[in-house]
Amino acid sequence: MIVGSNCSTHAQQDWSWVFGDSILMRFPGGGAPEVDSLARTRFSFQNVTCISDTNGNLLLYANFDSLYDNQSNKIIRLYTYGEIPNGISFLPVWGNANKKFIFYLSSGICATAACPMYALVSVDTDTVVVETHQSLGQYHLSNPLSQKLAVVRDAAGNGWWAMMHGGFDNVFIKHHIVGDQVSPRVLQSIGTVYTFHGSNPYFGLGEIAFSPQGNKLVSVDLTGVIDLFDFDRCTGELSNWDSLGTVANAYPGTDLYYGCSFSPDGSKLYVSEASEPFSFNRLYQWDLTASDIRASKSLIFTAQDSIILGQHQLGPDGKIYITQRQPWDSLNPANHALSVINDPNQPGLACNFSYLGQPLKGRRTTYSLPNLPNFNLPPMVAQVAEAGPRPAPICPATGGAPRDSVAIGYPDSTTGAVTYRWHPTSGIADSTAAYTWASPDTTTMYYLTALDTAMGAPCGETIDSVLVEVVASGEIPVASLGNDTTVCFADTVRVGSASAHPGWQYAWSTGDTTPSVWVSGAGNYAVTVTNPAGNLHCHSASDTLALTVFPAPQPLPNDIAGADAVICRGDTVALGVPAAAGGWDYLWTGGAPLSDATVAQPLSWPGGSVSFSVRVSDSASGGICGLVTDTVLVTVEQPFAHDAPVDVDFCPGECFTVGVPSVSGLLYQWSPTTGLSSPMSSLTRAQPDATTVYTLTVTDPSAQSVNCRERQFTVTATAGRCHQQTFVAPNGDAVAETLNLGNHAGRVELRVWDMAGRYVHRDMDYQNDWSAEELAFGVYVYRVDVVGECPGSFAGKIVVMR
Repeated sequence: MIVGSNCSTHAQQDWSWVFGDSILMRFPGGGAPEVDSLARTRFSFQNVTCISDTNGNLLLYANFDSLYDNQSNKIIRLYTYGEIPNGISFLPVWGNANKKFIFYLSSGICATAACPMYALVSVDTDTVVVETHQSLGQYHLSNPLSQKLAVVRDAAGNGWWAMMHGGFDNVFIKHHIVGDQVSPRVLQSIGTVYTFHGSNPYFGLGEIAFSPQGNKLVSVDLTGVIDLFDFDRCTGELSNWDSLGTVANAYPGTDLYYGCSFSPDGSKLYVSEASEPFSFNRLYQWDLTASDIRASKSLIFTAQDSIILGQHQLGPDGKIYITQRQPWDSLNPANHALSVINDPNQPGLACNFSYLGQPLKGRRTTYSLPNLPNFNLPPMVAQVAEAGPRPAPICPATGGAPRDSVAIGYPDSTTGAVTYRWHPTSGIADSTAAYTWASPDTTTMYYLTALDTAMGAPCGETIDSVLVEVVASGEIPVASLGNDTTVCFADTVRVGSASAHPGWQYAWSTGDTTPSVWVSGAGNYAVTVTNPAGNLHCHSASDTLALTVFPAPQPLPNDIAGADAVICRGDTVALGVPAAAGGWDYLWTGGAPLSDATVAQPLSWPGGSVSFSVRVSDSASGGICGLVTDTVLVTVEQPFAHDAPVDVDFCPGECFTVGVPSVSGLLYQWSPTTGLSSPMSSLTRAQPDATTVYTLTVTDPSAQSVNCRERQFTVTATAGRCHQQTFVAPNGDAVAETLNLGNHAGRVELRVWDMAGRYVHRDMDYQNDWSAEELAFGVYVYRVDVVGECPGSFAGKIVVMR
């Protein structure tokens, strides 16, 4: 439902004109006109109109007598006022490109005076269907309508204001047409009172026209009336009346105004005279931007030879076309051409009036040109409310799932010039956005109000609505197969609903169509429950049950707790055997800690001998379909005690003892054996050449466990920086009194030579007691040989000091 919403501009629906004696004039693409003819219909001197499609192709036309299709087939007879200047007009219906109004002034159908009528027709490719044809009634019991009808698009852009004028007063009669609805009449008294003037009886006879912008209205007649008004497309009100005419008391005579029009930019007003016979007929221009509009009056053209100027019409090419005729000479050129104002926005003669500037290829014209509103006049607001097309119904929140959402409205293209408000706000994601998401709990009609902030309310305010339908919960099928489940081998279970819902259909993956089925064997079983009365995704529900079959228990290896074991206290033992095939669950118990009591081979580090039990169950069924138990004994031995040998420091070449005293019953082994005298003794002599790390392995041959049977110790023999004595000073100060060569395992032989190579001292069992007193001051060379358990030799120099 639309209230005050925007509509398409019905662009270019005035590209094809019908007028005069069955003349069809086209403006391809809004360009230069082309003249053609229609099949001959009843001749219409005045009072014609037509409408084209959006490509400019003729759809319908009408004259004072009847409505015709584009093949000149008569559709209906019209009860028109007769041969009058502006008596009939076509109006497109917003929201339905095929519907058209024919709004016209009638006589003979009303009780005592002329009144407005309308017909609503639907046009498709081949046919025209009349939906209604009715009168809107008289505005006055006795006053007729004058011969005037003008139509303009309203401010919202989706409707029309139809303006008429009373016959013996200054009353404007208005109807607001929105969609295919016509409002009751609204009356406004403003402007000149239409009445007789002297010997001139032709009051109310003359054109009425809106400016292309829809903001001004001019009405002229043969009694000298030129009434100019401002017009409010929002309210339909006329204001700021300005009378530009001069009273015409006689007919024929001057100031007998008949035709009128506005320039495309609305800055110029054109009015022409129409008097017959024997009078000059003139065309005038007024500058509506001038400070004194009346003083801006310019004479544009004076017709000769009793030529009578007729109606005006602004063409889609921006030019104003004017009819004229010579009533007594049907062959006169004036009867076979239109005059043209080529540059109507220009002042004065610069408007470039061309008399008979549009030939009609020999076809005859009259006073008439079609009464065409400005189909392209846009709305006055920056953006009108558009709640969007009605969306597909949505599903409510069911089964724990959130309710559906649908987009409503259209994106805002005004960059903030328009504010929006949705009502109600329940279920609306953003109630101030032109385009948002709706997720109501129940079916809801949402209304969008758009307010053009520059215009304000009410003219800048439009409303549109959209219905968001929520599917009733009672129409939504339910499919529930419960949780996925597992059964033992060869079991059979029933899944589905115990009873059927009337009218619902059931489709199983097994091919069954019953509410429930019996199934066995592993697999996915699915059912779809459908409500045939619905056509949405929530009129159908599906569920799937995954049925798993516990496998038959698989054979377990023998002794699943593993073989009995002997360990050393402090050691860790692995229980059990590798996991059996088929998937089993394990649970170990005992009086000692376990790394994980639920695995096939846990680790344990008991402090004493202990028996462990294991319970093995089928992992798929948790023991429902299989159960086995077993035990294992773990014997814990105590490790033997033994002292650890200590590290030693030595000088290279020195022989020393490493190890500790032996313990009865234990076996010993040193590694490496380099420099050792007894590698299989707990104590041994060592004479390594450099720093060496020795490992002593101690074995208890009576123990079964590895760590209680064997222990290892390491000994580091570090070669230090040992400095040999370099001088002897037998002077009684207790410093270097004798030559000290260190301690050696074995007999030490000392030999000394002077620098000339003479042998000066020898001691075959040296005890570090030689003072060199017998030698003179100087440098000597010595050699040492160790004879015994740890033999060796070394040499050096020594200074004898005094």
